Amino acid sequence: MNENEYRPPSSQDEDLSPAFTRNRPRPVRRVPSETQGQKSAAQESKKPDAVPNTPTAVRRPTRAESTPPPASGREAQAPLARTAVQRPVAAPKASTGAYVPEETERKENKPSAAGRSPDISRKIKRIVWLVLIAALLFVGVCIVSNTFLSVKEINVLGAENAMGWSEEEILQACGITIGDPMYRVDAKEVSARISSAFSALSGAEVVKEFPGKITILPISATPSYRFSFEDKTYVLSSELKVLTELTDAYAELPELVLSSVGECKIGDILSFAGEYDYEIILETTRELSELLADFEVNRVDLSNKFSIAVICESKYKLLFGDREALAQKVYLAKKTLEDPQFRYNATAEIDVSSANKAVVKFTQIGN
Repeated sequence: MNENEYRPPSSQDEDLSPAFTRNRPRPVRRVPSETQGQKSAAQESKKPDAVPNTPTAVRRPTRAESTPPPASGREAQAPLARTAVQRPVAAPKASTGAYVPEETERKENKPSAAGRSPDISRKIKRIVWLVLIAALLFVGVCIVSNTFLSVKEINVLGAENAMGWSEEEILQACGITIGDPMYRVDAKEVSARISSAFSALSGAEVVKEFPGKITILPISATPSYRFSFEDKTYVLSSELKVLTELTDAYAELPELVLSSVGECKIGDILSFAGEYDYEIILETTRELSELLADFEVNRVDLSNKFSIAVICESKYKLLFGDREALAQKVYLAKKTLEDPQFRYNATAEIDVSSANKAVVKFTQIGN
């Protein structure tokens, strides 16, 4: 074969990888010339051990040959040691101001085997301890309240009055039994139970004395008015509670005239058609109580809230108008009635609706 002729690689050559085969440059065909042949012959003659010129394929190293052998021993550990030394450290924490290396911080926040960080585990433990302490405190309070803060004695003060109630009936109506916790005894609820059970009582004063003693002082309802409803006359307390039907013993009570009364039942408070009628009438009667205490009042007319009228001593009619500045009007009416000229046998009409002056009009003058 001619030395300048191209020969493809044979199977004896080392198998080249597809990457090298694909990227291998195509060989350039040599063009024979005398000059090149003479130069190559001269060069071959100068070599001591000249071999015949045989064309060979260009061989590239394989991937295994180009990869250096792995290092072992100290040489393998040296790069890791240098990397650990040259690793940048974390900046100091701003919250505490203390220097914390990055490795230490990573170890502290490293998740545990259960998948939770140490901070979360500490929070869970703290919550569990708080729940246990609260449960122990609750159990202790329950034991102490049942042992030392339970009702052991109930006393009722006051003898039976003319309108009829007894100590045994009060104990039964109050709703308190021996052994009940003291903190569950509500004085207002006990007073309301006694008031609803006895028409002659307006309530009761409940006194707690530790450990385990309760004293009940019933409050008798004070008859204050006589009130007519559906051809019957009843006795009302100052709280507008219906005490009983009218008898001769209460014939001298002042008459109370009301409108829009829905129901009148002994033992209950008067029921009105309007939602706020009870509060308005109750407040009005309380402001007029100064006249009831100092003078003989015969009639209180609250049927018209814009024209309140009161008759005193069977000869003086007081006109108050509406409820605006009612306390000042009552004071002006008292000062007018205390004047000596009204001590004579005369009837008069006193208008104090303006709240700053009293207009007196005499209707009859006696001897």
